[in-house]
Amino acid sequence: MATRTFRGTINSDWQTAGNWLEGAVPVAGDDVVFDDTSPNCTLSANAPATGQLKSLICTNYTNTLNLNGYTMYVGQGSLAGTILDVGANSKWGAGTMELYTTATTATNYNIVQGRDNGNFNVVNIRFKSDNNGRYIDIQSNIRIGGLIFTTYYIYLANRAINIYVYGNIDDTSNYNVGNISINLFNNSLYIMGGGKTIYCYNSILTYASVYIQGTVTLLRTLSITLQNNTNINSVVQAANYIDCNGYDFIVNIGGYNYNHDINITNIDSLIINSVTHYSAYVRFLSDITINKKLIITETIRTRSPYNIVRSATAGTKVNITLGNNCKYMLLYANLQDIYFNKPIKGLYCSYSNCDNITSGEYPEICVNVY
Repeated sequence: MATRTFRGTINSDWQTAGNWLEGAVPVAGDDVVFDDTSPNCTLSANAPATGQLKSLICTNYTNTLNLNGYTMYVGQGSLAGTILDVGANSKWGAGTMELYTTATTATNYNIVQGRDNGNFNVVNIRFKSDNNGRYIDIQSNIRIGGLIFTTYYIYLANRAINIYVYGNIDDTSNYNVGNISINLFNNSLYIMGGGKTIYCYNSILTYASVYIQGTVTLLRTLSITLQNNTNINSVVQAANYIDCNGYDFIVNIGGYNYNHDINITNIDSLIINSVTHYSAYVRFLSDITINKKLIITETIRTRSPYNIVRSATAGTKVNITLGNNCKYMLLYANLQDIYFNKPIKGLYCSYSNCDNITSGEYPEICVNVY
């Protein structure tokens, strides 16, 4: 293991030994440095050729590191300290950065310094680990291209930073054992722009918020688990239409006696599934149109219906418009301050200050959803 510093003495090619201060192209386990005198650099192949760099540090780098469509592999060894620093003023060319995680506690391990760098938003970040429950510590806001999981489920350190994703979100692992692609903790995820796709095998878990800024298309059923444990409102928000593409958008409620908010205006299929054992609130922050499917269920317990699905403000109704062909199921739901545009019947539901809803009991069936 060694430190390699890029000087670009011959040309801008990463793979040319003479371009490095030490006269050798970085190999697995090396610490790579781009400092304030490092010129532009371009990859002509994946780096390193095998294995992973220990770290890539561009703290004071102000020129361009062009990944040139290739992949940089970072994170090997003890993984204590910073494994990636994109630099406050560094610039990047499109490609992929694969970051490896560790089984150690989150704080001060696998550190990623994003510095809210807008020039990094052409780089796809791929999280990689060989076991579940691994950590990565992102210590500052970071703007990235796509977000890719090729891993068992991982945790981000419990901070309060923002991750801005300008590309697609893909989970290619197909074996997340904990039904979680990523545990955001108190960090918020922003999906920027429009025309993006989301392909997740399992849930995105957050104690904070997920914001979808433009139109998205689902390539699989997407499950976002809101787990508000700190009385700082958690929210899933979509400013525009969510094209479910025949799949479902699921909001799981798993938190404590606090608000878990939904701020979506137009969606094909919405499933609200409350699995918490606390008196959590699910609040609609805006009127919503649901085109094809609405399901509101609560885990059956002795005290059900228990958790509440309601408008944002007590006594003020939220409008839920169901499309002409929308199928629905309301099961063990406690609904308050909701206006439905057409008559709805639930099963074992309670309701107050709601329009167009009645509740039945077994053996009556509310609606055959499928």
